[in-house]
Amino acid sequence: MSPIRHSRDGVGAGTEVQRRAFKFIMDTHPTTLERAFQLAKSGGCKTIEELKRALRTEGHSTTHIIGRSLTKQLRELMKRPPDTSA
Repeated sequence: MSPIRHSRDGVGAGTEVQRRAFKFIMDTHPTTLERAFQLAKSGGCKTIEELKRALRTEGHSTTHIIGRSLTKQLRELMKRPPDTSA
């Protein structure tokens, strides 16, 4: 068995690679809720059903896109002019 290498801070070397990979995935693949808010701000969806359809097309589950408060927030964002800052 080979010895475990440690980085300067004492954490296993494999941990740094895993941390970077996780950060890359989180930076490039938003959660379903993050993506729902992005789509709502983009102006591409006019209803919650259109938003859910777009999420499913992208491979997201829409089981968490429920509740009065969340759907109200998303509807309000969909009413606004599209956010073109991103």
